[in-house]
Amino acid sequence: MNSQVITEMLLSGVLQQKQKKLDEVRSQLNWGTPLSELPVWDKSEFIEKSKTQTGLIVISGIVHDCADFLVEHPGGQPLLKSSFGKDATVAFNGGVYAHANAAHNLLATMRIAVIRDSRASGNTFNSQLEYLAKKSEEALAKKEKN
Repeated sequence: MNSQVITEMLLSGVLQQKQKKLDEVRSQLNWGTPLSELPVWDKSEFIEKSKTQTGLIVISGIVHDCADFLVEHPGGQPLLKSSFGKDATVAFNGGVYAHANAAHNLLATMRIAVIRDSRASGNTFNSQLEYLAKKSEEALAKKEKN
């Protein structure tokens, strides 16, 4: 065996050990309830529940209970309150502010239901990237047209 093959084998072993440790830490984190385990609501059910349960917001087809986060929201209480009982997908994904991946991870811990036929995906950050790319393409097309 030549030295390059041996070096690659050693690096592979080191990488595998690092991945094992990373997987251990990852398994202890709260990534939110998997979508497959959440109840499925119709939009009308969301609207009805929003009348009595403060703090419900839909983002990317997933219902989140954000009531306990109101005081902590970095954008302020009025901004978050204005989304209660509504679909805030556009606002959350860049219409008002494009949130960091950490915000998407935190949001995942607030999941309580999925909206029927919403094609919800557990990865709201990718949904945001798609929204921002589309918005950018539209702006570019508009600029080229003018």
